[in-house]
Amino acid sequence: LNGTSNLWRGEPDSAINCTVDYAQEVGASSVGFTVYGGSNHEIEMVEEFRDAQEAARERDMPVVMWSYPRGQGLRNAEVPSTIAYSARVALELGADVAKVKHPGSREAMEDAVRMAGPTKVVMSGGSKTTDREFLESVKETIDAGGKGLAVGRNVWQREDPTRILDALEQVIFEESAVDEALAAAER
Repeated sequence: LNGTSNLWRGEPDSAINCTVDYAQEVGASSVGFTVYGGSNHEIEMVEEFRDAQEAARERDMPVVMWSYPRGQGLRNAEVPSTIAYSARVALELGADVAKVKHPGSREAMEDAVRMAGPTKVVMSGGSKTTDREFLESVKETIDAGGKGLAVGRNVWQREDPTRILDALEQVIFEESAVDEALAAAER
């Protein structure tokens, strides 16, 4: 429901682009909303999220929160405990799903999943990495209890998106090790 372009370089904030009513009208089955915890605009974003979340509940639409610690005053945005806390914020504000950054290890992702309680945790794609690094973060997320991925650019911007999709299928659905998934994707 909110977002900015990649051109914005100021303090993190996301303008509301549409309403829950409009999202439902165009066929959306759920809605998403970004909250930058730590931003100078955090309070307004949380209030906007509350309104969107309440409107979605009235329409039985699940709510996904892009829960990203970000802001000029935030010094520890990449620290695993901060990422786990962002998952907790999603729970406390009423999100059904928390989209969070991979915090660097399986154990750290387990903390984020635990902090989120019944809110489902999915991993964001983040910056493009090697195939191996990407698949390792996916495996750690799934093994830690994460419920999925929201990693579009990390798939579509690769030289061979079909190959990485085949490897993802192996890691997620076949519970393959990363080496096995990479080998299977080569066949």
